[in-house]
Amino acid sequence: MEKRTGPNGPAAEEREQALAREIRVKDALIHEVHHRVKNNLQTVESLMRLHIRRCPSEEARSVLVEAAGRLRSMAIAHEMLSEATKEQVDVIELARRVSQQVKTSMCGDSSRFCITVTGTPRLIPGSVSVSLALVIAEITCNSFEHGFAEETQGNVNISLKQTEKGLRVTIGDDGCGLPSGFTIQGQTSMGLTLMRTLVEDDLRSELEEVATPIGACFTFEIPNLILNEQNQTPEEEQ
Repeated sequence: MEKRTGPNGPAAEEREQALAREIRVKDALIHEVHHRVKNNLQTVESLMRLHIRRCPSEEARSVLVEAAGRLRSMAIAHEMLSEATKEQVDVIELARRVSQQVKTSMCGDSSRFCITVTGTPRLIPGSVSVSLALVIAEITCNSFEHGFAEETQGNVNISLKQTEKGLRVTIGDDGCGLPSGFTIQGQTSMGLTLMRTLVEDDLRSELEEVATPIGACFTFEIPNLILNEQNQTPEEEQ
């Protein structure tokens, strides 16, 4: 006797169960991939830090330190994706983890420097999270390396606010400020070139400097076009 194939029959139930199993397997594989990517990034970072300790060239050490920091930021994003129930991460928590990692790497556990993250709790796609993590890390690193180079204390403020057009990201500090005549387009350093490329190519936005009476501030807006796939807000604020 053939099984009923109507929308509510046993055959339909079997198809739904098979689809549910496929989804669970796919999710498990995706989580495992992110977990392995995170582990591989951390392994490469550890090897890089071994070379840093043995490198006789100050210039080469500086380049390796920056590269290791970028690997760590990418690892944080993949770690969060491996922990997520969907291919999404909370943007507030991502910014907190990445910026805190930069602070710890550059200042240890010093309480003289403070990082504040505020904004709209929301989930962002995994495809956006890695690029955003790198941009946040680069700007925060610049604050500690240049803005606070001669300061005994300082503050970094990271704002992530939902707007009609997308997610507005603003990162500023109260350090010594940008050099006279500074323009983003006129810079050729590796860090700023990387930031511009990530913001323009991956996040479909434009990196801008914001005029402030003190310190330095950068902003860009990630359009809803690349956020709408999984446009959800966490039930609880972080």
